[in-house]
Amino acid sequence: MNSPFLILETGQPVASMRRHGTFPHWIRVAAGLRRDDAVVANVEAGDPLPAREGFAGVIVTGSGAMVTDRHEWSERSSAWLREAAHEGLPLLGICYGHHLIAHALGGEVG
Repeated sequence: MNSPFLILETGQPVASMRRHGTFPHWIRVAAGLRRDDAVVANVEAGDPLPAREGFAGVIVTGSGAMVTDRHEWSERSSAWLREAAHEGLPLLGICYGHHLIAHALGGEVG
């Protein structure tokens, strides 16, 4: 693989499932990606969003948060995702991630 995927980590699994790892770990395993095939930015914890260039695509994880709460990290990620979509970067959202992408592109999330 030439370009890594970016995984935007927007939350943690419920406590009873954390023994199985984090959402980025689950995604890498399910997608058959090696650790070097993905870069993780834990935006919920305050990690900065990287430059969009050089990624094969973006996968946005689930979260216990709600997009409608408009947390700072969520709104910052939304703006970043909007620009990424307009630049043609492939996006995949899982649960919360799907809602965040919809919000970023002007959709109504309730």
